[in-house]
Amino acid sequence: MNKTSWLGMVIWLTLSLLHSGPAWGEARNLVAYAIENPRAGRNLTPWGLGPLAAWGNRSALLYHDASGQDWIYLQDRAGWEKHLRLPGKLTPNDRANAGYVFTAPEDFWLWSGVLGRTQLRHYRLNGAAGDSDALTLVEEIAVGDEATRPGGLIALANGALVGVWHQFTRHEDRHLEIGILYRSPEGRRTTLAPLRIPGHGGTPVATRWALAQHPADGSVWAFLKRDSYREITALRLVEEAGGLRVDGLQTDFIDRRRQEHAPESEFPYLTAVADLERKLILLAYQNVRQQIFHLSDEQGRLIGGTCPAPAGTTTTPHLFDKGAQLSIAEIAGDGRLSFVALPAYTERVRPFGLVADGGVLLMFEGAGCRAHGEAANQRGAEIFLARHDRAWQPLQRIGQAVKVSNTLASHIFFNPGWPQFVVRLDDGRLYTIERR
Repeated sequence: MNKTSWLGMVIWLTLSLLHSGPAWGEARNLVAYAIENPRAGRNLTPWGLGPLAAWGNRSALLYHDASGQDWIYLQDRAGWEKHLRLPGKLTPNDRANAGYVFTAPEDFWLWSGVLGRTQLRHYRLNGAAGDSDALTLVEEIAVGDEATRPGGLIALANGALVGVWHQFTRHEDRHLEIGILYRSPEGRRTTLAPLRIPGHGGTPVATRWALAQHPADGSVWAFLKRDSYREITALRLVEEAGGLRVDGLQTDFIDRRRQEHAPESEFPYLTAVADLERKLILLAYQNVRQQIFHLSDEQGRLIGGTCPAPAGTTTTPHLFDKGAQLSIAEIAGDGRLSFVALPAYTERVRPFGLVADGGVLLMFEGAGCRAHGEAANQRGAEIFLARHDRAWQPLQRIGQAVKVSNTLASHIFFNPGWPQFVVRLDDGRLYTIERR
C-alpha cells in the first residue's frame, strides 16, 4: 500500500512544522509520517539496538503490539510498505540486545538474546518480487552459553553475515572474552572464539559494540567500549578463504590522549556507519565533556547538580541527570582519525541515531536543566536533529519521545544507508522521519 493512500491514518508533516529553529539546507527534504497498523492497534513498541535492517531502498523495523505480538515493518523509498507478523512467540529475553539485517532482499536475520538463549534466527520473506505476503522462520542457531551476550550484527556488501558477542563473565585479570560469528555468502558458518581483550580496573563485563564495513577496502571493523573503562577498542577483520581473520587489535584506539574526544567513562552508546562518499567509517559516542545537571536524595530533595532550583524543591527520588556531548570519529582506511564534536548535551548513556549523507545527521535526546514539579517529572525526552556540513547547523526539535529505561534496546532507530530515523513520540505514535 502506498503511504500517501492512508489518508487520515498516515499523517505527513514537514520537519519545518516540527523544529524550533529556522529550516536549513537539505533538511527541507526530510518528512515525518506516522506508522500505523490497524491490526496491531496504536501501541507499537519498536525494539532493537538502533540500526534498522536495510537492503537497497528497503528497510525493516521490528516492533511488538499491546497484545505481545511481534511484527516486521517493511518499507521502501518509493512509498511501498507492509506489516508482517513474525512467526512463533518471542519473549522479552529474545528481544534483548537485538540486531537485525538483510543479506538479500528475501533473507532477514535476527541476532538477540540473553540469559543463555542467544540465537541467530533466519527468516525468509515470501511473495512476488517487490512485495511480501508472509515471513517464514528458516532456522534457529543457538550460540554460546548462559553468559553469552550478543553485541551487534552486520551484513557485508557481498551478502556475508558477521555477528559479535562477549561473555558476561568476570576474570581475575579483568580480560574480556569475545567471539565473532561469520556466515559466508554460500552459507558456511565459522567462528573466532574465544578471543581475549586485555583488561584492567573497572567493571569488566558490561560492553557496548558497533560494527561497520570500511568503504575504502571492505575490511570489517568492530568497536567495543566496556563499562567504566576510558578507552574504545577496535578490531579490524578481513575476509579470506571463506572466513574471517583478525588483522589488527588496538585496545586504546580512542582513549584519554584524544582529550575532549576521549569516550565518556561510564557506559556510552556506540554506533558506526560507512560514509560511502568520503570513504570513511563514522563512529559516534558520548565523550568526556559532561556535567551533572540534577542530583536528588531518597526523598527527592535536590542535593547537587549545576542547575539552579527554588529552595525546598523536590523531584524524583534518586534522580541522577547527567549529560555528555557527542564525538564523531572519522576513520580512514589506514586507521587515521579525525574528530567532530556536537556542542550539545545528550544523556550520557542513551542511544542516538547517526546517518552519513555527504555530511552528518544525528538524532539525539537532549539533556540539560529541567523544570520542576509533577508535570515536569512526567514529560518525555526532548528529541533533536543536528546536521554537520562543514559546520553544525541550528538544531531542529522533533518532539518529545516516550521514555524508555531499557538498556538492552534503543528508543531512536536509524538507517545505516540513507537518511531515515524512527522514534516513538509521546503522542503514542511511532514516526518515521526520512528523506523523500
